[in-house]
Amino acid sequence: MKKFVGIIILLLTMTNWHQTQAQTDSISSRCQALFSSELIGDGYQFTDESFGDVTAWNWSFGDSTTSTEQNPNHYYAQDGEYNVTLNIETADNCSSTFDMLVFVGDSIVPSQCEAMFSFDYQGDMVQFTDASFGDVTAWNWNFGDSTTSTEQNPNHYYAQDGEYNVTLNIETADNCSSTFDMLVFVGDSIVPSQCEAMF
Repeated sequence: MKKFVGIIILLLTMTNWHQTQAQTDSISSRCQALFSSELIGDGYQFTDESFGDVTAWNWSFGDSTTSTEQNPNHYYAQDGEYNVTLNIETADNCSSTFDMLVFVGDSIVPSQCEAMFSFDYQGDMVQFTDASFGDVTAWNWNFGDSTTSTEQNPNHYYAQDGEYNVTLNIETADNCSSTFDMLVFVGDSIVPSQCEAMF
């Protein structure tokens, strides 16, 4: 049975919402940090979803405040664009950092669409699920093995173990375009690291 491990390596996005826009992260040969966030009421809930034996979480919220909580909630006093950073450390001395832009206030919305997807292992197939924002009219997938798809939520089979850079490009009715890339590692021996931070 193949194992699929996804790691976001580059997210070039345009968005019409005021919550978050992921940027790039620092890539290590031993571990990789990633994260997500959610706007709840007047604050952001940052939820750690890290992999590995994490022993320390170090957050910087981009407004000169920090936290060492695992799952902090943070309130921004002013509208604006903030670069949020999570750094993790593990018991086996692996460290990883990821940065995400957080947009506070509707006037800070940077654009009209954002490409995003998730995936799940289904038998011998990988199920890719579109999670993009905007009035999307076209999906263009590249699975990193010289195959493509224009379906919204395609299934894909990888014939060989390896590291594949999967790309989704979207286009909307109002001519907004956005691209999202994720590394997919097929096979247990291909997993590149010992920890992975997400929020």
